[in-house]
Amino acid sequence: ACTRNVVKQHTIKLKCARLPFIKRLDDESDEFSSYKMECLEEVQKMKTIKFSDHTLYCVFSGCSWYLIVEEIEEAITSPEIKFTLPIYASLLEATFVKAKKRQALLDLAQNSMIFLLQNNEATKKVMMPFEIVQMILSFTDDDALTNLINSTKTSNIKPQPFENMVNKLI
Repeated sequence: ACTRNVVKQHTIKLKCARLPFIKRLDDESDEFSSYKMECLEEVQKMKTIKFSDHTLYCVFSGCSWYLIVEEIEEAITSPEIKFTLPIYASLLEATFVKAKKRQALLDLAQNSMIFLLQNNEATKKVMMPFEIVQMILSFTDDDALTNLINSTKTSNIKPQPFENMVNKLI
């Protein structure tokens, strides 16, 4: 029963923040209605805590532009967040760390992709804008990004400047 309650609470937390959850675990019983209200209040609080043009809720949005705002990272990693947002603090931090690692991997993969395109006879004369390369790579999973990065590392091409970072991310 204890494990089931933890899973129900986690599902409620995800649902209130409009994050993906397993529908078959969704339970609309009144048993956790007060917890659901607390979650909804914290979500509203996250939407009002602003840094630059971003709120803490942006961490759950899928957009990574909030990563450039240092104050968001400081807020998420500060000990006060556990008091301000006791329900969502750990999920915010985990989501932020995952997004930061993903963005670093995307940056490395973008450098590799551009380098490969510039050194390929067929695409050498075509300049592809960074934004297009970035958009294409954003639809790619982490394994494919890692393979792309490794393909430039293992070929007889001048090493990439961020080669050491890849090894930390993998």
